Amino acid sequence: MFETLKKQEKMAFIPFVTLGDPNYEWSFEIIKTLITSGVSALELGFAFSDPVADGVTIQASHLRALKHATMEKNFQILRAIRDYNPHIPIGLLVYANLIFSYGVDNFYAQIKECGVDSVLIADIPLIEKELVLKSAQKTPN
Repeated sequence: MFETLKKQEKMAFIPFVTLGDPNYEWSFEIIKTLITSGVSALELGFAFSDPVADGVTIQASHLRALKHATMEKNFQILRAIRDYNPHIPIGLLVYANLIFSYGVDNFYAQIKECGVDSVLIADIPLIEKELVLKSAQKTPN
């Protein structure tokens, strides 16, 4: 789906939302409003306890979301977003520890089921990239 964005000859607007901030109901309403307003794609984050690769505003959103965030709730909202709009490109911005603690193969199987188009891992050590790449390539779109 991001290939479609590349072919367009106009600027793309891709807002970022931390799932679960301030809660999952509001996150979903915010995302629906963004889609209805015509965003080009979505970049969605999973809350993490030590979001060192982000600035203070996004760090604060992680801390608010962590009060009730779970991986299962993240996958539920991703499915709801995909049901709401099957065509909007969805990219995830996540931290490596979330993927490794959930299980790399399980993570990629879930995001495939949810219709996620891309994953950006903010802090993956280069030495670990092959583990993630192998799992991602096993679950093609």
